[in-house]
Amino acid sequence: MTINEYILKTFNPLLSQSKFTSTFSDSLAIKTTNGVFVEITKDKILLVNTDLLKKLKPNTTKTDILESQKIRDFLHEIDPFFIRLNHVGISYYCENPLQEIGAYKDILKDTKLKIYQEQSESRDEKWYFIGNKTNYETPLCEIVLNSATNDWYKDWLPAFQIDIDTSLSIEEIEKISEKYFGNNFWKWKLDIPDYGVVLAMAIIGEIHGIKLTLGFGTKLRKIKNQRELMEELA
Repeated sequence: MTINEYILKTFNPLLSQSKFTSTFSDSLAIKTTNGVFVEITKDKILLVNTDLLKKLKPNTTKTDILESQKIRDFLHEIDPFFIRLNHVGISYYCENPLQEIGAYKDILKDTKLKIYQEQSESRDEKWYFIGNKTNYETPLCEIVLNSATNDWYKDWLPAFQIDIDTSLSIEEIEKISEKYFGNNFWKWKLDIPDYGVVLAMAIIGEIHGIKLTLGFGTKLRKIKNQRELMEELA
């Protein structure tokens, strides 16, 4: 099974609830206000006809990932609290992020899609988002460029990410995940002082060296406010 086939098999039942996705057994189409801009097929991840999968260059052929049905059972329990698909995205090592994002600008120049940047927690990471932030209900495509071979790089890259918004607190999310995966499923949390956890991320595993990560936004994540803080690149 490829990483694409795993994604389609595992996540299509949940994402089919979104009015901004069209799901089929062999593909997943993600829409913005201007139509489909990301499509996942069994062998490609297309952003405006550019295969993002080719950006992910693993250093290993290791495969070790949670059983698909177990993830599906977990996501089924999340169904009533699912709000939207926030974004999908890729993360990979890139020595020159400015040059790399310039290449994405060329890909998008004949479209109405914009590139935005969000402030990252690390100087070694650049967080970019592609899509249309003016309608915060629509999903975005995230491109995370990591310019250092640090522990984060070793543990998390290269990766494909799925990030969803929920109406749950972090405590409620952890209570459900512990039923299926035990403790310490969530490997990283965005915990804002004097406010709380707005995002938790897990590594589901990897297939042929490509990691699959899952982000869960809690009810504290204010998407409209977050997107307003993103700066559009000229």
